[in-house]
Amino acid sequence: MPVVTVSDMIYRPIFYAGLLAVLFVPQVLRGQSAETYASVSRPQAVALPGNDAVLSLTGDNLFVYSAGLMLRADRRQGEVLGLVGDVSMNGLDKRIDYAVCHPVTGNLFYTTLDKRGRTSLYELVPREGKAPKARRVKIGRIRHGVTHPVFSADGRLMVFAARLQTGAGMDLWYSVLTEKGWSAPVNMGRHVNTFGDETSPFISGNHLFFASRGRDSLDLSTWRLYATQLLTASGADTAAPARVAEAEVQRLPDGVNSGHGDNELVVDTVQRRVYWVSQRDGEPALYSFAGTPEGFLLSGRVTDTSHAPMRGVRVDVWCEGRRLASLVTDVQGRYSLPLQAGKPYELRYSYEACFTATELINERHRHGELLQPLRRDVVLHGWSLDTPLHLYNPFGDNADVTLTADAGRQLESMRRFLHDNPGLHVTFVLHCSRTTDAYVNSMINERRLEVLRRFFADTPAAAHYVNNVDDSFAPSGAGNLSDWLEVTFRKK
Repeated sequence: MPVVTVSDMIYRPIFYAGLLAVLFVPQVLRGQSAETYASVSRPQAVALPGNDAVLSLTGDNLFVYSAGLMLRADRRQGEVLGLVGDVSMNGLDKRIDYAVCHPVTGNLFYTTLDKRGRTSLYELVPREGKAPKARRVKIGRIRHGVTHPVFSADGRLMVFAARLQTGAGMDLWYSVLTEKGWSAPVNMGRHVNTFGDETSPFISGNHLFFASRGRDSLDLSTWRLYATQLLTASGADTAAPARVAEAEVQRLPDGVNSGHGDNELVVDTVQRRVYWVSQRDGEPALYSFAGTPEGFLLSGRVTDTSHAPMRGVRVDVWCEGRRLASLVTDVQGRYSLPLQAGKPYELRYSYEACFTATELINERHRHGELLQPLRRDVVLHGWSLDTPLHLYNPFGDNADVTLTADAGRQLESMRRFLHDNPGLHVTFVLHCSRTTDAYVNSMINERRLEVLRRFFADTPAAAHYVNNVDDSFAPSGAGNLSDWLEVTFRKK
């Protein structure tokens, strides 16, 4: 995975009456683009100058604050541009380390960090005919310690990280905007906060994203990314603090979480791209993937026709004609992966001496959990030359000429098999005894055989179709079933 470095060119920002103006570097630093959800693609990586970084979507730009420097990303192209500059405030013993726009007023909120390690929150208030005025923001009576503030869509709820309790770690807090200003901070409670640290909140829609160390294990050194519903009741008012962050917390899937430190996730809903900071390659770097984090956590189990689990089945994930990822089933035949909503996925399950099975998935996301559960269990059918395979009632329990969904999947896997093995000969023997009249049965059978001919018309293998209405040739597994299809593969 390529990692590109920033230029050594430094452009200083200009500060005027507290207003930050920046000079952008035109050089584009290109990483590798991603295609879909991070766990089924290779994300873009851009090296950062410091050992930590803070991300912020401000107006039309993604800003990265790292080692006292600020970088800018082009949201339209998903590429990171060059260095913006040093963010120390001219003439003052502090620097800007984070900025975000209020979603309603458009005012810029930013935090400063002084040499004593104290953070302060400011709001740039526009004034007619004058430069904007920087105003200190108090959260209740709190004047210092607020970091990484973010706002709900209506601008009435602020979520931030802070150490406001003696002896406690970094927690997430929220404050509600009232007529008198921002209310006293409220701890987000046990649903979000742990005995470890929580930081880097970000709100997208009704989902709150954050980083935590200590939630899933006793490892207090590794950051991992999580999400929860910001408001637990649909349509709830953000002025009702009792409804904030009461839902279950979900850990973001592997691919986003690497196990080596991941935080600072932001979602660009306009350009449909997700950014975060990861140390998966040893050094902190900016990663991204195209799309949104809302989607499905697909899981399932692959078995053979005797219901025994199949280990080592290869699952290929295709989307719009491109293979995005491959994985294999575990000892219990299980597999899982996250998929995005609204995309046409094709999953192909392959194993030696088995027909390749196919599942098509194109689901829409429902309100609620960020990653909603989706299950697909698959049965693989084995094959061998000169050994007949039997499908029972492939056209259903009536005199229909439409294949059942299960038969369609099995025949589709056979069609793929014939495409991959053009040197074979295949014989289809179709039996029907729906009525006591052999002529009627033969007519039903002939219409069904025509369906099979069309189904396999594009295969290169030589095919022979047999209309059979003789019950004396019933396979042992047919029992009292009146219809079956026998398929035999032979070498030409």
